Amino acid sequence: MESPRIYYYILSYDGGIAPCIDGGLLTLAICKPGIRRKASRGDWLIGFSPKEMGWTLSFIAKVSDKIRGDEYYGSGSYDGRSDCIYKLDSSGEFSLRSSRIHNHPKNRARDVGGKENNYRNAWILKSDRFWYFGGHALKVVGSQTPNLVEKLERLSQGYRVNHSVLARAELETLIENVREKFKRGVHGSPRDSSDLVDDDSDDYGSCH
Repeated sequence: MESPRIYYYILSYDGGIAPCIDGGLLTLAICKPGIRRKASRGDWLIGFSPKEMGWTLSFIAKVSDKIRGDEYYGSGSYDGRSDCIYKLDSSGEFSLRSSRIHNHPKNRARDVGGKENNYRNAWILKSDRFWYFGGHALKVVGSQTPNLVEKLERLSQGYRVNHSVLARAELETLIENVREKFKRGVHGSPRDSSDLVDDDSDDYGSCH
């Protein structure tokens, strides 16, 4: 049986929206289109803070479901969630709600894609098995994870999913330690403010 993949990336801005942690459910609906397209049920997602913050652990989540954008944005079931920022219009296209984030035109292509490519990025990852630390992020990277440190040194944007044997072992140990020491769910408020009026600022305005 194939082992679950482990995706990790630098969570440069953490406002509780990408990932969204509303109502005891973690979702990744905007930003990181590559991960949202490729990850599957059973895979792991890990978000680290930037290097200047010590690559602390912002969250770990195991993907429990993966759904298309028309279900997330069109069914009405998720309308109250902070990351449900699009809606389906009468022509079947995704349009931005009156959102205070991702209001720059470039973001729709990254978040959902376009009609010409069948909205290839309109995938949402859900997790009911997650550990979110936010502003109480954990110090988990250091001398005990030399291979992970080496990889993080070269990671600024994007994500990593293909790991050396040693780096994968460090990631698996990290996941296991968190699972043993902490209950699932939210352990801290978001690190940053999500009250963004204009996202030309490379916070939520810059997704990769």
